[in-house]
Amino acid sequence: ESAEPKAVHLNWHGSGYIIPGLGKDAPFCAYIASSTSTIVLDCDYRKAPEYPFPAPFHDALDVIAYVQKHPEQFDLSSITLGGFSAGGSLALCASAALGPELIRGVAAIYPNPDISSACREPPSKEYDGGSDISPTIRQFFYNCAFVPSQSLADKRISAVKNPAERFLKHVFVACGEGDSLYQNNVEFVYYLIKERHKGVEFMSIERESHGFDQMAKTEASRERRDKLYERVKKILDAIYAE
Repeated sequence: ESAEPKAVHLNWHGSGYIIPGLGKDAPFCAYIASSTSTIVLDCDYRKAPEYPFPAPFHDALDVIAYVQKHPEQFDLSSITLGGFSAGGSLALCASAALGPELIRGVAAIYPNPDISSACREPPSKEYDGGSDISPTIRQFFYNCAFVPSQSLADKRISAVKNPAERFLKHVFVACGEGDSLYQNNVEFVYYLIKERHKGVEFMSIERESHGFDQMAKTEASRERRDKLYERVKKILDAIYAE
């Protein structure tokens, strides 16, 4: 409860666009909400194959529109977006669609910013936490999520297809070195840097794969998870303090 509008962070969970998963990011959301003065909204979206693209993208924009209609509760000058895996991809694309005039920053954790490109071998084949997503499984996800006529180079699907100036002053991307999405994330960050985007930060996480923070079975993985969450918190604190 607060008499004043508060900063708000919107989070979207991972799903491959087909797997129900609202609530699995609860530890992250609770950490951000309890350690900052931020309201955190953990957001759902429709899943394929019943609801293929662009349904999840529209749902992401809808919840942002909801926030904008409640200035008595939310500080509309302090809206940030984020998410994990497919949710991180949604956050990146939504942030580019709305632009820096409305959104202050985005924190995408192991997203796929270029679904139109094949994934390449990650730097490391050994990892302590997470799981490997094979090309076959990934193609299955995409076959469900996108109709055959849909171009995967659509800027609402592959964030890298957006002009760099559409991205916000603050863009944070993190990915494990054992994740098959690692190289796509590196190339996305390089693209922003090449286009003179000065607010991008990439966190490379050693010995971890996709979803490692939710499958942290070792002490080392838990420490890396905590370090990742703490970094996101500090970034959000810095954004809201500006």
